[in-house]
Amino acid sequence: MRYFKRVMLFVMIFFGSCFILSVTSLWSALNDNMRQLFSCMGSYVLNLLGFNTIACSAYNDYYIGSPALNMHIIDECTGLWSILIVTSFILIIPIPIRHKIYGIMIMTPFIILINLIRIVSVLIVSTYSLSAGDFVHAYIWRALYIILIGIVYFVYISWCSRTKNLRENDAYQSPLATEVN
Repeated sequence: MRYFKRVMLFVMIFFGSCFILSVTSLWSALNDNMRQLFSCMGSYVLNLLGFNTIACSAYNDYYIGSPALNMHIIDECTGLWSILIVTSFILIIPIPIRHKIYGIMIMTPFIILINLIRIVSVLIVSTYSLSAGDFVHAYIWRALYIILIGIVYFVYISWCSRTKNLRENDAYQSPLATEVN
């Protein structure tokens, strides 16, 4: 029954957040800004690596353009869904609020960094072979993305449980918990 409550809490947080974001038009604004950010960052990193690219936009669509191809940055490229899902998972864990804040502060930049690496690597591979780029995008990065986020999430969970065990351990004495006679 305890697990059912956690699952229901996750569903309520996730879908409640989706509803609030969609009703307030915040989701659309976040996605637009994130797509623009990823097209600019992706183009910058590719230029550092020696590829001649530009970040461009047309009719509220964002692209990374190169002489070989244009990569369209869509809403799913931003990682906002992943950030929302991971944040919902972090919020249902029965841990102190500061650990939840640490988790969100660690996972959000990690997801953004992984997405940037994904976009850059897909464009590099696609420059040399469109079919290989399609394969890397559709199969390799989907699996790798889930695995990497899962690994970091489980490292975070083990850190949270380790700090909880340290506090509950009788041998552990917090410097703030010393008795004054």
